[in-house]
Amino acid sequence: MKVIVKNKKIYRKAENINDSLKIMSVLEKHNYFKNKVVETCISTEEENTLEHKYISPIIHSGEYTTSMAYDVTKCALDMAIELIDDKIFSFDLLPHNFTYHNGEWLLYDFGSFETHPKNVKTQLRGTFKITFSSFELLKKLDRKAIKHCFLNRINHFYLFKMISHKNWFLWCLTQYYCLLLYKLRLYKKSYLQLQKYFNKYEKAYKRETYNFTTTNQEKDLYKYIDEILNQNNIKTTFGLGEKSAQWASNSQNNSTKFIYLDNYDICDKYYNFIYKNNHKNISTAVIYPFMQDKEINENLTYRGIYDYFAKERYNAQAVVILNSDELYLSKDFQVDKFAEHIAEFSTYLYFHAFAKENEQDLAQKIKNEVEKYFNNVNLIEKNEKIILVATSKKYPPKDYSNLKQYINNNRGPEAKQQSLEIINIINAQ
Repeated sequence: MKVIVKNKKIYRKAENINDSLKIMSVLEKHNYFKNKVVETCISTEEENTLEHKYISPIIHSGEYTTSMAYDVTKCALDMAIELIDDKIFSFDLLPHNFTYHNGEWLLYDFGSFETHPKNVKTQLRGTFKITFSSFELLKKLDRKAIKHCFLNRINHFYLFKMISHKNWFLWCLTQYYCLLLYKLRLYKKSYLQLQKYFNKYEKAYKRETYNFTTTNQEKDLYKYIDEILNQNNIKTTFGLGEKSAQWASNSQNNSTKFIYLDNYDICDKYYNFIYKNNHKNISTAVIYPFMQDKEINENLTYRGIYDYFAKERYNAQAVVILNSDELYLSKDFQVDKFAEHIAEFSTYLYFHAFAKENEQDLAQKIKNEVEKYFNNVNLIEKNEKIILVATSKKYPPKDYSNLKQYINNNRGPEAKQQSLEIINIINAQ
């Protein structure tokens, strides 16, 4: 199926419109279009074209934390098992086809379903090679070490070199048993076996939830941020850092908020916090510079803000930053470069709070740089903070459509390269 983006809509040519209608009918029956599968309808322009809601931001699986990987896998397997009773077969319900949206794991690839079972084996193999292989790697490496290679496809031969031989043998044995069930046309039993194996991983996994306290001074600052956002009718916000995450959790502003945390452990705990507490308008991830990883200085914190693909995906009306100390931990931090790149994440407003005691010089330097990109820029003293508020962008968002596109689809031909990258990571430990 060919997919195109036009006027903030996604259009997909259907190979068989009757099959698509059947799948849509079953998904509607289970109320999946509300929060589990991207909203889909028949395009009014062409009868054999499907129209999907545009979802933003798309968090790629290479940016998931460990808890995210477990939760999205559970959602995928539950969905596959439930739909098969209605003769809808899942063949591509894998992490890279989901994103976290509106407090739920949302499948944004409608093409992951079929009305015939011939490709069920793709679901079985993909779950082992992409998901379960990553769970095995986490027994040996921490999430930070795996970087963007998390939830990438790994083939049998290379996995043998990565994990213990005992674990590899059990991994293979269970996969072959699932494929045997498939050959015997026991499709639901093969899915249930996947779920049984997943439950063993999940039982052994211990997750932690983020905890924090908020002072009255911080509450006053959070209220002030909300006032600024409300005054400017902000609907989407990009937050940077742990303090911004705490504000988002306390905010009364209705904008959808994405929080970029640069620490996998903190991000994982914060994700568990927002998921557990049903914060539907907040999402988070450790952004990875997929397109410019080799060009961006390894010593910089928050490397993702320097990547053009990240700017495409996480662009918002406003940027909120509350803890500058995380930014200049590296001696390679440059105020002008930072301002140039972070400005591209906002289409209208920039809010940055600095410590009054020791960040006055930094506040003035960033103000001088931000004035290059916003028309109205002011420094305000409030709540023992120096607050930079900038509004009205001078230039429209940059167009990156002529640059290299992200093409990692986790398909078979990519398995060797992805596997070798992980072996290099293991050897470097």
